[in-house]
Amino acid sequence: MNSETQTTSVPSHCEAQLVAANPQPSTGSSRRRTGKIATLPKSSRTRLNQMLEDGLPYAIIIKSLGRDGKRLTENNLSDWHKGGYQDWLKEREWLDDMRARHELALNLIRENGDCKIHQATLLIAATVISDLLKNLDPTSLSRS
Repeated sequence: MNSETQTTSVPSHCEAQLVAANPQPSTGSSRRRTGKIATLPKSSRTRLNQMLEDGLPYAIIIKSLGRDGKRLTENNLSDWHKGGYQDWLKEREWLDDMRARHELALNLIRENGDCKIHQATLLIAATVISDLLKNLDPTSLSRS
């Protein structure tokens, strides 16, 4: 039986362990944003970010937001584009990376009956460490 037609269900607690092995991204600041856009409902911020991603002009974005866009200016959107929107992009990239790692581990479990959840988790941990080492800038390390 090939792996494409074979379906193996993985208990949800196993999936949770795989995702828990990877911490959330750091946006570089622990301070919560408090501007006009940051205080909008999450659904409106998501729509706004998607419109920014699509390259819509600020005036159209403000109009498209309806009531939530009434008190926004193009300057607010410009500032958001430099900060909150960049955070949103980083978070989406992080989520995509985590989904890919999660899927890799699940595929390892499905394709290798002898592969245990802890082995898949160790493989993910090794991948995370490899990524950290690849992106490590030795000049940024301070000497104590």
